[in-house]
Parts: sequence; C-alpha cells; structure tokens
Amino acid sequence: MIRWGEWEVERVHHFLCGTYPFFVEPLMHEGRLIRYGPPIGFEEGSDGADPGETEKISTGWKLFCRGGYVELGPYDPAMEEWWKR
Repeated sequence: MIRWGEWEVERVHHFLCGTYPFFVEPLMHEGRLIRYGPPIGFEEGSDGADPGETEKISTGWKLFCRGGYVELGPYDPAMEEWWKR
C-alpha cells in the first residue's frame, strides 16, 4: 500500500501508526518477509538506502523512506494473540 517512490518519511510514519496492528505492511529484509512491532518514531535527513529497504538494529528495524527512515519496534508475539481475541 505504501508508495515508496512518492511518500516522504513523515507520511509513511503516519500511515504505519494509523494502521498498526490492524494492517501490517509487508516488509522484506534480505529476501525474507520480516515481522516487526509498532512504529517508534522517524528521523528526517539522509536516506541511507533505497525507499522500502530495511536494516536490523538493536531496538527493532529501520525502514528507509524518501527523506529519512522510520524506526519500527521489535515484533511482539503477544500482540498477535491480543488481536485474535
């Protein structure tokens, strides 16, 4: 759903905050689908990588976007169980 070539980092962050955990954007890392937690924040500035690419960090994931990156928290299986109720 995210338009990587068009959306700036703030818009991606806002979208992810509004849809998590009801919809989780499919994201890949090294050719594999990843699980991630809620958006923690975002940083504007140097992109660092192509929009849509991910990087594993100690606190979860970096999701690179146009104009910066969104920090995503770690995956929490309890969240999945909560949603099934």
